[in-house]
Amino acid sequence: VALGRPLLADPNWVAKASSGKPIRACLGCNTCVDEMRAGQPLHCLVNPTTGRERVYDGDGGPRNEKIAVIGAGPAGLTYAGLAGRRNKVTLFEKALHGGGAFNLVSAAPLFQNVQPEAYSFVAFIRSLEEICDQAAVERRYGEDPLENPTQLAGYDRIVVASGATYRWGLGGLAACLLASGLLRRAPLRRLAENERLRHWFYYKARNRQERLLSTVRRLGVTVEVIGDARSAGKSKEAILNAFEAAQGVNA
Repeated sequence: VALGRPLLADPNWVAKASSGKPIRACLGCNTCVDEMRAGQPLHCLVNPTTGRERVYDGDGGPRNEKIAVIGAGPAGLTYAGLAGRRNKVTLFEKALHGGGAFNLVSAAPLFQNVQPEAYSFVAFIRSLEEICDQAAVERRYGEDPLENPTQLAGYDRIVVASGATYRWGLGGLAACLLASGLLRRAPLRRLAENERLRHWFYYKARNRQERLLSTVRRLGVTVEVIGDARSAGKSKEAILNAFEAAQGVNA
């Protein structure tokens, strides 16, 4: 058995496998390899502590709090799994399953400059859910706190990880194109792989969910906004932000 990239995603892979503990799965996105080839420091998309071990060796972040996390995409699941080790965490997700927009990414022609494979995304989301379960995080799928804000009463901290919304109805169109597989075929594939268009689609074509943020802030408790809900961008930035928030790091 040879392990390369998986040990960057989870350096404790072997110890966890031998003890039956959940392992943070590698996406196979080649972020580590591509950035090293470009002369950048070693980093991992799903484990931002890789190459930043001294930054993340502290003991910060919330402790002994009752925390509600809204949104079970990569950022919300990551935060909940980390914070759940020292806090009582409840994870709310309006869909019936976790993953958020990540569930569609595997159908895109490119992810971090490689063609994504569906099984690796499914395994990654499942690994985050297993980490949450081990940390005794209560996962409440199919519940939208925006429809019933009283569900958020009694929490010390509310973490909003609900992602971003697309402007001009582009979200539905993008979802249909991804689900149909057309973005992997000519001529749409070439258009979808255009770097300028991809940058615009991630950063400029989406907005924060202001209605949700406004509702949560009226509850009068500590509110923390992470991932795309804080600033629309790519998954690497969202997961890094989740790590920083959970561990009290301002890198």
